[in-house]
Amino acid sequence: WPLDQFDVSSCFINYDKNGKIEAVEFYEGAEVIYFGKNLMTLNFSEAKAFLSSLKLAFKEHDDSLLCHVLGINFYYPSLDDEPNNMPETLLTFKQGHWG
Repeated sequence: WPLDQFDVSSCFINYDKNGKIEAVEFYEGAEVIYFGKNLMTLNFSEAKAFLSSLKLAFKEHDDSLLCHVLGINFYYPSLDDEPNNMPETLLTFKQGHWG
C-alpha cells in the first residue's frame, strides 16, 4: 500500500487502496498524548496498567499490546531482553485495518 514518511512528526502514514489514511505509525521522537500520558514513553508494564486503568480490553502478544477499542498497537521488539524499554513504534489504525 502507499506510504508517506514525515520525519518532522516522527511518523509513517499508511493509505488504503482509495488513498485514504488507514493507519499512522509513530516512532522515536513522536509524542502521542492520550488522557495526559505520552504513550511513546510507556514501557510494556506501564502501557498495560494504563489501558487497564481506562478499563479497555487489550491483547498481549510476545512483543506488543493491541487495543482494538482505541485502534492502537504498542510494539516492543526487544521485550524479553529489555522489559523497561519504551515502544519502538505505536500504530494507530482505523476500524477494520487490524484483523
